[in-house]
Amino acid sequence: MNSVDLSEVLLDEMVILDREPFKDKDDMFNVMTRQFETAGLVSDAGAFKKALEFGADLHGQYDCHPSREM
Repeated sequence: MNSVDLSEVLLDEMVILDREPFKDKDDMFNVMTRQFETAGLVSDAGAFKKALEFGADLHGQYDCHPSREM
């Protein structure tokens, strides 16, 4: 398996360390959207948030769990 050096992938603006834990997934998406938009990493905050939500929904629908029958 290949390794990834996160310092080569993540920008400083993408790391959020100085805040209280997120209340829930929606809170995390809101914080990420604001942070990335403010840093100029996202040009369309609405589309970015929808993509995060879609990805989370898709992951939840197709995530495999040992107890789930396929």
